[in-house]
Amino acid sequence: MLNLIENYDMQLRLKSAISAHQQNNYEDAHRLYTEILSEQPNHPDANHNIGIILAHRSRTDKAIPYFYRAVESNYTIQQFWKSLITALVNEHRLPEAEIMIERISKFDSLKDLYSQFSNSYSEYLAKLEGGHDTAKLYKVAQNLKALGHYQRAVKFLEIIKNKKISISPLLVNLTDQDFLSKN
Repeated sequence: MLNLIENYDMQLRLKSAISAHQQNNYEDAHRLYTEILSEQPNHPDANHNIGIILAHRSRTDKAIPYFYRAVESNYTIQQFWKSLITALVNEHRLPEAEIMIERISKFDSLKDLYSQFSNSYSEYLAKLEGGHDTAKLYKVAQNLKALGHYQRAVKFLEIIKNKKISISPLLVNLTDQDFLSKN
């Protein structure tokens, strides 16, 4: 009986949090989602929605762990995957985004989402490689290096060099080997 009452209370808090969220009352929503997570750390909706609030506040880097927990708690919800992959791409964590896109290809129920993301991701990469935003290109290279994708990291450095894009004085004399050897 107590479990039933606790579950009902949790549902009421979630409903209140969602209502506050929909009314753009992010502070109350965040507080209520946090309360839910203090009791149920893997609650998929609370994790996802707190991630949405953080992303809305331009704290996408902080939102990503919540999106990961939402996906891990319920991998069948397409919106959880969309939020996670979009956040990873926005933070230029491309290798992780690729891994997540590959993962969704394994689930029949997510095939449409896989198609959508694989196409838009390819377009994003082409745009990024053709663009002139050295900060983004360099951040992608750093993330690739951190994940051990050295050759792909060098590719992004070569894009910067080959386009003769105006780059930071710190990067002017940076060689591929220098980049790969730094921690």
